[in-house]
Amino acid sequence: SAPTCSEHVARVDCKFKHVRIYGSFEKAAGDVIIGHIDAFMVAAGYPKLARFIHSTELSLWAVFVARILPLVVAGTLEKMPADVGTVYHHPATASMLPEIGCQFTETTAVQSNVAACRAVIDDIGKSVCITNKLAADRFNLRIYSVLRPGQPMPFLIFGAAKSNHSNN
Repeated sequence: SAPTCSEHVARVDCKFKHVRIYGSFEKAAGDVIIGHIDAFMVAAGYPKLARFIHSTELSLWAVFVARILPLVVAGTLEKMPADVGTVYHHPATASMLPEIGCQFTETTAVQSNVAACRAVIDDIGKSVCITNKLAADRFNLRIYSVLRPGQPMPFLIFGAAKSNHSNN
């Protein structure tokens, strides 16, 4: 499957041996808190990052910077429509909506860049998505424009707070 920016950084840049993909950072955090996994990684661009930083059940273990994949506007049509129905996007890319270069009727936030690609394919209307270039390529979407060429992004690794588990 096409990777999210975080999955790409974990597997390719960090070369982590064991990577489990979750539908949300919150689900991964929950599994850390109950001891099912040791740690989870989240990009600093995630709009709800503060909930992890301020959690009494989590502890910040590390911070590093890695270059994320280019973020693009993509869709299924040969050319980007002048008037788009829906723009699918991850909440972390919401600030880029004014930059997509067309009028749109609505926006729909989805769980990941991969989910944005799937939503565009499933939408029979004139929709586009903001996603990463690798996901757009894997889903055979047309790339209409590059919003960010692959910028440095801080990533944070969280584990359980020491009071949660005796083995930490």
